[in-house]
Amino acid sequence: MNALSLSHYIIHKYNDITPMKLQKLLYYLKVWGLVSDAFTVDTEFKKWAYGPVSNEIYQAYKQYSSAVIPKAAVPPVKLPAGLKPSIDFVLDCYAVYSAVTLSAMTHQEKPWKKTPVNAVITEKKMLKYYSKQPFAKNFPFDPKKPFYPPQTDMQSAYIFDMDNEEAENVLMYSSYEEYQKYQFKAKKSISKFIKTLG
Repeated sequence: MNALSLSHYIIHKYNDITPMKLQKLLYYLKVWGLVSDAFTVDTEFKKWAYGPVSNEIYQAYKQYSSAVIPKAAVPPVKLPAGLKPSIDFVLDCYAVYSAVTLSAMTHQEKPWKKTPVNAVITEKKMLKYYSKQPFAKNFPFDPKKPFYPPQTDMQSAYIFDMDNEEAENVLMYSSYEEYQKYQFKAKKSISKFIKTLG
């Protein structure tokens, strides 16, 4: 997949896409496309201060700085039918997090940590690290099989004193469908709570 075309798709799919969040979503698309062998993203990512960055994407959207990129700024894109389910799955799993959280996640991961500043984060490093992470067990994707969500720094704090097997069980859902139901309920609860504050 062409990275710029994917960026247009992401901007139209979600309402809160800033340049930083876009970079991190594209990075995780590249990572999980490699691990799953389901699709490829044709851009390189370098180690910059706030996480992995594709220079091509940076140049295309730097004018927006930290603002949300307007949908009207890019044309809509239709993904190939054979690639859409895998791409949507990865995006939907990561897009729930803020740009800052996504950046913090990449900072905890070895490919970013072990790459010199401004150097390319190699596909070899990506494959070696991410293929051993719990999220890799979601491929090939099946919404009814056990689901392992992305690991955030908050989850790391919660499971830091558990062994690997125990931590995996705590952070696993019986299916992706169950996880989506949980996410929906959590959003409703948060919205309800925010209304009580207003």
